[in-house]
Amino acid sequence: HVFEYITQYNKAKDISNEIIYGIIETESARQVDAISSSGAKGLMQLKEIVFKDVNKYYNSNYDFKNVLSPSINITVGSLYLQRWFNTYISQKYTHCTSLYLTILTYAWGYGNVGKWLNGKNDNAWIKKALPTDKQEYLDKVMWRVINVQRRKEID
Repeated sequence: HVFEYITQYNKAKDISNEIIYGIIETESARQVDAISSSGAKGLMQLKEIVFKDVNKYYNSNYDFKNVLSPSINITVGSLYLQRWFNTYISQKYTHCTSLYLTILTYAWGYGNVGKWLNGKNDNAWIKKALPTDKQEYLDKVMWRVINVQRRKEID
């Protein structure tokens, strides 16, 4: 029933429900009360810094105390994704590249992605500089997106 939550609470106009689902499946295996060893919580595995960023960017007031609520978790997570998508689009990246960079930012952080983007521009460096676990994260999310689109149903 996670997809019903996503359909209702995804606030990102440029991030599909299937991508939100792919992230949720990858991050928490659809466990509403999931808590990671790093302190990330809920379906989308959010940390307090995400709430602060979303609140600042959107001039909103979401409270991290409510992070385990599926509605709050998906709302804040989707707004966070939209925020970074907006950033990359404004930097003149294509829609597809902006989406890729948004998902990478979600997993790796904007600072790391920024360093990666500003590094050398040759294929050997690009492969070496992007950690294997982040490449695998992107693959997992997109594989799940494809499977969801193929199945047309989630639960």
